[in-house]
Amino acid sequence: MKKFLVEIVMFLSLVCSLLMIITFTTDKGLQHSNHKYYQSWNDIYHGAINAEILIQGNSHAWVQVDPGIIDSALHTSSYNMGVNAYLFDIQYARYKFYRAHNSKPRMIVQCIDFFTFDKSGELVDKPQFLPYLSDTNIARATENVGMPRIYRYVPFLKWQEQATLVNIGVQRFWHPVQQDTEYLYKGYRGQELQWDEGMFNWFMEKNPHYIPELNGAVFNQFKTFLADCKKDTIQVVMVLTPHYYRFTKTIVMMQEYKRLMQLTADKYGANFLDFTTDSICTDSTEFYNATHLNKTGAELFSRELAMKLEQIKKD
Repeated sequence: MKKFLVEIVMFLSLVCSLLMIITFTTDKGLQHSNHKYYQSWNDIYHGAINAEILIQGNSHAWVQVDPGIIDSALHTSSYNMGVNAYLFDIQYARYKFYRAHNSKPRMIVQCIDFFTFDKSGELVDKPQFLPYLSDTNIARATENVGMPRIYRYVPFLKWQEQATLVNIGVQRFWHPVQQDTEYLYKGYRGQELQWDEGMFNWFMEKNPHYIPELNGAVFNQFKTFLADCKKDTIQVVMVLTPHYYRFTKTIVMMQEYKRLMQLTADKYGANFLDFTTDSICTDSTEFYNATHLNKTGAELFSRELAMKLEQIKKD
């Protein structure tokens, strides 16, 4: 019986060791992959950004602010850290991850909308976080929106349903010079999409009114972020991004929300730019849905934003 138990323990130890090796290999391989999930995360992790201007937000940053246009207009280096579908709680964790591996920026363009300060509701594109769960900020933030805590402690469990990514990770571990197709430009992903009036009307029927969301804990995180940036002499520019005007008409208490953003900016020495009344908001051909500009609209918006940022830098 004792011999049998010893054999069981040895077998389990062997299996556990093997799973730990596969997990380590997958993590490290993907951290050298150019897969669409990991391009920006790896730029951050390897300290390859060190931008003078850092662009943050959710998809309203990711698909709408072109760093190439910002760089050309301001003769600077910028990077778009927009993270699709996630609100400020996850954006803040990503920013702290950035600061751990890169030098501080001179300016942060914080793109906001009418739900930035709600709590992120679910894990979208969950695999993007998996190689980085050893980072405490990333682990805690994602656990608050559904990432199983056990992933940090049980080897390979986090990769059990990701056979394709495990394969890529193992390949990249042994052949890190081989790269996948480029997906992003300095974190930016313009959308070659067109306006769909039928989809917009359907959306409006489903959402006849919208009240801006403000989660107290998340907004406190934002105020902490602003206070830290002020202490570190980082200029923050809060940018309320363009929304199609027929959508903004449905927003309840919109002016109160804008006043709160302005008061918050004033308190912490930030700037607040409101693009929801810009002329671009009246032209549906510049959008692909109620709240997102297509690539043509994003380039126009980026040029207008660059001009305002240039003025802020001069002031």
